[in-house]
Amino acid sequence: PRIIWLIFANVMLMWIIFFIIPVQIPFYLKEIGIEKNAMIGVAIAASTLFSAVSSFSYSRIRDMLGFRQIFALGYFLMALAFVSIAFGNSYAMVLLGMLLAGFGMGLMIPNANLWVMHLAPQEVRGKEIGRLTTFWFLGQFLSPLVLLPFLKFLTLSRLFYILAIILFGLTLIFVIWYWLNPRPPDPPQSKN
Repeated sequence: PRIIWLIFANVMLMWIIFFIIPVQIPFYLKEIGIEKNAMIGVAIAASTLFSAVSSFSYSRIRDMLGFRQIFALGYFLMALAFVSIAFGNSYAMVLLGMLLAGFGMGLMIPNANLWVMHLAPQEVRGKEIGRLTTFWFLGQFLSPLVLLPFLKFLTLSRLFYILAIILFGLTLIFVIWYWLNPRPPDPPQSKN
């Protein structure tokens, strides 16, 4: 189904935005006076830890919400995270941002995988998951290429703020998409 390509593009965009965290947070923390490498490492690791926590809780959340609603929630959490980082100016606020970003990504990663598996016919499911992974890594590769040029005329906090606005916009897109068509698209029937 054509919707799969939308999921692929969404995953690439998700990683372009999220990957600013491991690339730029060390510099941002040094800008606000956090010089200890251990504290910087803990902040980045917190994001990964909370991704694992929310991924572990995904099945319970999936029982209550649909794919589009989970993407809306994930983007909303990431938007809050980026606002916290942009306006925090303290280690505690950056750490809070890392936790929220981790929660958001931890929901969206399994959500994308499961949605593609749900939509793809069984005989091409492996190929579609391979494509999803391609877009995932493409997003990570493109992230510095897309975002770093903006740092020539924006501060890091301003960039996080602009990305937060984009994330709120993505949240709104998924909410409106759900409201306009609450019934999920049917998966194609596989040939058994």
